[in-house]
Amino acid sequence: MSEAGGALLSTREVAELFGCTVDWLYRNRARLEATRGFPKPLFTGRYDPLALLAWRLSQLPPALRAELAAAGAGAERRGWEEELDRRAAALGAFSLSS
Repeated sequence: MSEAGGALLSTREVAELFGCTVDWLYRNRARLEATRGFPKPLFTGRYDPLALLAWRLSQLPPALRAELAAAGAGAERRGWEEELDRRAAALGAFSLSS
């Protein structure tokens, strides 16, 4: 499997990352995108690992997010947001920091 920030991930790799089957991911992806903000695959049909990581962090309970932020994860998240902004700009998309 690819590291965060590395190569784009296939649907199989995303299923492995989240501990589900490929079939489950295909059946539930549209609902997750619509109701939970799950990242859509890029035009290549593959997923950006940083977008998946950002989504996964956003799904943590608020108390745990606060605990991570207090431990310095806030600066790391800003780093991820900057990287996502860089990638979005390369695709001509929006910016997270605006």
